[in-house]
Amino acid sequence: EKMRINKCRNISGNFMELADFPHLKELDLHDTAVTGDTRIISVDDFPVLERLSLPRNVRGGRGYEFRHVPEVPVFMQTINAL
Repeated sequence: EKMRINKCRNISGNFMELADFPHLKELDLHDTAVTGDTRIISVDDFPVLERLSLPRNVRGGRGYEFRHVPEVPVFMQTINAL
């Protein structure tokens, strides 16, 4: 399943509330008021997600796009170490 909600500033909440959706393969929340922190994503979150696009409001979002959830924690550790 794909969820694309973008360019809609009225959509808010924490993106991690969608982490348990078992069939979610694509999540695009670009340019929404959604918040959260990518550093807390674990390998058990978003079990089948293949693509993740988050808004700048999300810590670590900044318009980054990830193709695999396991990339997120490693990426966040790398950019936070700089």
